[in-house]
Amino acid sequence: MYERWVSIHAFRWTPILTFTRRHLALLDWLEENVQPVAFLDEPQTIGIAIGASDLRLTVSRAGMTIESGLSGLPVNRVVPALEGVFDLLQPKATILTVSNVVSTRELPGTDYDEMRRAFAIDVAGVPSEVAELSALDGSSLVDLESDQQSAQVEWGIVEADELLMRLSNPKVSRIVRGRSGEEPRPKRQLVRSQIPRSLPEVSVFAELVITRLAGGAVTDAQSVSDIIEKVEDTAKTVTLSFADRFDTTGNAVSKEGATW
Repeated sequence: MYERWVSIHAFRWTPILTFTRRHLALLDWLEENVQPVAFLDEPQTIGIAIGASDLRLTVSRAGMTIESGLSGLPVNRVVPALEGVFDLLQPKATILTVSNVVSTRELPGTDYDEMRRAFAIDVAGVPSEVAELSALDGSSLVDLESDQQSAQVEWGIVEADELLMRLSNPKVSRIVRGRSGEEPRPKRQLVRSQIPRSLPEVSVFAELVITRLAGGAVTDAQSVSDIIEKVEDTAKTVTLSFADRFDTTGNAVSKEGATW
């Protein structure tokens, strides 16, 4: 089963000179039209959480960030709040600058040690034994690019505790950070009881970061939702395609017609 665990999307717009004045109008609008479960009001930042504490919209003078976390609520739940942002702040030249999606596909009925060894040998391409050392584990960092987008993906095999660690500490990632103004996900100490969904015992893990997306400009709330849906569909396709390298017995397989 596919699971999307974390999804963060950062947008940039031309800095709003009258942000302080419009800030107050947006606060009034949000109070009347949205029912947030949490709220942040600072001189240069407005933040709200909708439906759950980890579905967040943060707005500043120069852009906004939308984050959907472990509760799994869809990003389109923030569309009503975005309507107020575009109506009252009237941002100009708004573009998606970076998206970060962490997802897994469960591999039921498999042995973690066998799966990660298979990954090291058949995907990472290391010998099963070298210099009297045995291959035990591996991960892969891949650059993906087309005329439409540029992305990096780190993928590998994780067990439940390793997935929990990756969700708690994004700095463990091998993906190059800091491009296009990207801010890494904050470190959060998590325990299983805090996660509203079951962690898969063994799964293919994929973290996708998109830093260039053709057609990334947005003009209203719906176009924000549409472009995020496009990114999350890409993340799902990538994760499932990579996971197809493995059958349910812990062996890497080559699918006829697949390009690797």
